[in-house]
Amino acid sequence: MAPKSFLIALIFLFSIILFIGCGENSTKIKRKSNQLSELQLSKSEFAAFVKELNSLEPENRKSIVENFISENPNSPVIENDIVNFYWYGKADTVLITGDLQNAWQFPDTLHLISCGDSSFFYKSYSVPNDSRLDYLLIVDGNTIIDPRNNSTTPSGYGIHSSFEMPGFQRDSLRFSNPNSEKGILDTVKFISKNNLFEEREIAVYTPSNLSSDKRLPVVFVIDGFKALEYSSYKNVLDNLIHNNEIIPLTVVFIDYKPADDELYNNDPSIFIDVLCDEILSFVESNYKISSSNKNRLICGISAGGRMALLTSLYRSDKFLNAAGQSTTISERLIDTINELNEEEIISRNHNFYIDVGRYDLLSGGYKDYPFLYGNQIFDQLLTEKRINHQFRIINDGHQWANWRERTDDILKYFFSFSIN
Repeated sequence: MAPKSFLIALIFLFSIILFIGCGENSTKIKRKSNQLSELQLSKSEFAAFVKELNSLEPENRKSIVENFISENPNSPVIENDIVNFYWYGKADTVLITGDLQNAWQFPDTLHLISCGDSSFFYKSYSVPNDSRLDYLLIVDGNTIIDPRNNSTTPSGYGIHSSFEMPGFQRDSLRFSNPNSEKGILDTVKFISKNNLFEEREIAVYTPSNLSSDKRLPVVFVIDGFKALEYSSYKNVLDNLIHNNEIIPLTVVFIDYKPADDELYNNDPSIFIDVLCDEILSFVESNYKISSSNKNRLICGISAGGRMALLTSLYRSDKFLNAAGQSTTISERLIDTINELNEEEIISRNHNFYIDVGRYDLLSGGYKDYPFLYGNQIFDQLLTEKRINHQFRIINDGHQWANWRERTDDILKYFFSFSIN
């Protein structure tokens, strides 16, 4: 091949490689490195302590460690945007698994410093200043909560240890306020005409001192009983209504059953039609709720978030508003949005809320992408289609302790007094 032809071929090949490298996957927003920078190391008192400890002979380390623990009895030790985990005792290995450790997929091994008959184990990370994350320790193969951390959170898989960085702010509305008037929660057994929809309980919240002739907006919460338990949903409603931050609402909490997953994945229309044609009809017959689809919201987390969005898209005659947290984005969901024409988008005037954790699951969603990237793709698609929505990335993981912090934000986004 002549030199000139070879050069042209080489440029062409390089262009193809560059084009592929700038394709869809390259638009992923990757997690920042959790390793400490040289500047962080130089300012860290914990790093200085570790350096001092390593400089000593093993037999001289015990008293230094015990003095450190007396001054820092709780783990992790947090310094601005640095979180330092430690464990002290007799063990061969200590691992840490959690949101920060590749979304619970690959535990990290804590560094070991021998201190005679015991060892000091530690691991430090750089994380955003407003993070809140869950974790567990694995000591010689036994998974435990951190014995030096009194902060625990509920999850679908048991109790986790958790930590909050200095910039994280808890939602105070989750806690009961003695001054807030308490709404009523009715629980009833629901049996569908469709035997594929498993029998379950539903709970219906109505505000206190409800006017007998006033028809209220309605919210459906998928996986609602866990939302009541883990997210203190009733407290949030009582407090928001008491503070006049939202208009009074009727809220329907739908219990989750394991068989729902089959419907979610293989035949969502069955689940959706039961919600819209049976449960909604029951609520309309027994409670004074708005008949307008504009005054109705359906929401959920993870796979329930996907079902909430699909319900609004499939049955916009019933629900124009939907919210999904850490939504399991699927090809079905993407395709449904893509199939909407401009006239449908304008006439329906959907409004969606979605948020996702920066430390969310690394697979299981759209094309098996990380949840963060899948939700970013969905946000971009909604933006391109000019569908009203709010999208947020939260420095947290795939946890109820994450989702519960924005129950109030979601309700205010759709039903605040300022927009109604």
